[in-house]
Formats: sequence, structure tokens, C-alpha cells
Amino acid sequence: MYNTAMKKINRFGKIGKQVITVLMVITVILTAAVAGFAGYLVSLPEDAVKMQVSADADLDVQEKLFGPLWDSLADGVAYSSEQMPDLENEALLPPEDIPLKVRLSIFDLEASTAVIHSEAGRKLVHAETEPVQYETTDFAKLLWWCVLAAASGIAALFMMRRLFLCFEKCESPFCEQIVKRMRQFTFSLLPLAVLVSAAETAVESILYPKEGLNIYVEWGAFGAFLIALCLGTVFRYGAQLQQESDETL
Repeated sequence: MYNTAMKKINRFGKIGKQVITVLMVITVILTAAVAGFAGYLVSLPEDAVKMQVSADADLDVQEKLFGPLWDSLADGVAYSSEQMPDLENEALLPPEDIPLKVRLSIFDLEASTAVIHSEAGRKLVHAETEPVQYETTDFAKLLWWCVLAAASGIAALFMMRRLFLCFEKCESPFCEQIVKRMRQFTFSLLPLAVLVSAAETAVESILYPKEGLNIYVEWGAFGAFLIALCLGTVFRYGAQLQQESDETL
């Protein structure tokens, strides 16, 4: 019975080692390719590549419902016109068919300009966000953060491979070597969680600079660290019992 169980554990370690090895090779190749491309972008002039990104939205509302809706969506309207605004449904509405500087919140869109137009008893609003410009260095920063996060992932995979190697060759799953490898793998997850969280935060701040700094936390990686920590404690206790049993015999 014991030999059969150990054969299954050794087979589990062998298969796990092979799977992790394949994942490591693929991750290393992809990381090296991304790092090489990031290095190439750094060598280019800062303005070698420029890109402007903006978003727009069209709002079509019945005229009688427009006043309250506009009042709830718009904030800080400014415009230059000789027209006087209309007073409708006790809401002060800006003039139509001229560009308005306004902060207009429509779902996830934060518009900065808008034009209002009336047609067949309806109000049509075309809103646009202020364009965000990206340059070569911005793309390089994005890639370098991805490389850092991937490097921490490679380190964790390496530690996991060493753990599976121990399972492949061990005579008992509760031994000091496995406890040691499990501890190393567990603490390799901590920098992975920190670097992935930092990478997500940096990428969001680069892609959406006008939204301010939003801190992102990779709870999945932190959760994996806590689970591995608990499993390590169980295996350490099992190793202590195994040692006491061997000393008794």
C-alpha cells in the first residue's frame, strides 16, 4: 500500500516537473522577446512613435426628459456664446450647436467636450474625451513593467519545478527537503504578488494618466501565497511526526 502511494506521488512529481518546465521555457522565450522589443523602443527617438487616443459617445433623449438628465450628468459647463441659456423644467440648460467645455459622466466615459442639438422633439448630445497622447517611451515603460512581472513569475515557476523534482525522487512526502522547497516556493510568491500589483498600477497610470493614481492589488497572487504558507505548515508538521516515528523505530 505504501509503495503504491509513493509511486503515485513520484509520478505526480514527474508530471508536474514536465509541465512546469514547458511553462518556464515558454515564459522565458516570451519574456526575452518582450524585453528585446522594449530595448529596441528605448533606442528610438522619444517621438519616433506618437499615438492619440480619444473616445466619444452619442446621447439621444426625449426633450422633456433632457433637463433632469443633463443636470445629473453634467458638471462645470463652460462656453462662449452670445446666446442666453434656456430655462427649462427648472434646469439651466446651455445653448445648442456650439462646443461646450464640460465634464460629462456617461458610464465609464469622462467626456470633456459636448455639442447639443435638437431634432424632432429629441435632444442629441455628442460628447468626446480629451485626447491622450502616447509616445515611444510610454510603450517602452509598459513593456518593462510586463518584463518585471514576468521575471518574478519565472522565479516562482523555477521554485515550483524544484518542489516537483523533490516529489519525483522522495521516499516520503513528509521530509525536510520537501518542506524546504515548499518554503522557498511559498516566499517566491510574495515578490510575484508585489511586482504584479505594481505593474498593474504602473500600466494603468500610463494608459490613463488623467484618472490619477489608482493602486491595484493582485489578490489572487496574495491568496496563493497564503494557501501555500498553510500547506507548508501542514507539511512541516507532517515531517516532524515522520522524524519522531523514525526515531522511535
